[in-house]
Amino acid sequence: TSPAVCSITSNNVLSLLAAGTCILTATAAADTNYNAAAQLSFSLTVNKAQQVIVFGANPGPKTFGDSSFFVSATTQASSAIVFTSLTPQICAISGNTVAILQAGNCIVAANAPSDANYEAAIQTTQTVVINKATQIISFGQNPESKVWGSGDFTISATTTSSSPVVFTSLSPFICAVFGNTVQILGVGQCSIAASAVADTNYLAAEKV
Repeated sequence: TSPAVCSITSNNVLSLLAAGTCILTATAAADTNYNAAAQLSFSLTVNKAQQVIVFGANPGPKTFGDSSFFVSATTQASSAIVFTSLTPQICAISGNTVAILQAGNCIVAANAPSDANYEAAIQTTQTVVINKATQIISFGQNPESKVWGSGDFTISATTTSSSPVVFTSLSPFICAVFGNTVQILGVGQCSIAASAVADTNYLAAEKV
């Protein structure tokens, strides 16, 4: 008598269709020796099932500076899955779109509320690795050729990271470097190297 919740097949097999109260009735017609039986009924409580969220394929690893990416998940319930970032300093989420903010482990949480037949899902997480990017150093304009005794001069370079660029002389008998100031010590080719250490989002730069 509760067809939305349960049904009985012709061979007396009970099928559960939804959570709720399943009311069953039993009757028996009269025969040669017995009157029809009084109708009996009893109820069966059908509890909500546990909802399980399953993430799709992990979209990582990613690299700092990459464009936004998508996450996906499914559930057997009719509830909409809600994604949130458990590492807001690493990544931000809008809908199912993830924006990279910093290198590190981006932990995405998935939640889903209960519906008519399923309990609220237990939170599930997926970790997407955001690797550090390659750091690149670019020298400024090469100073003009110098003449012995012409005095000190400055050099410049930039890098994609927040690290300071450190200059060193590869020809210490020709020139010495103090900060970004070059002192001429002799005649010849002055070779200067630039390096930069890793920071939060970039690997250490290759020496140039």
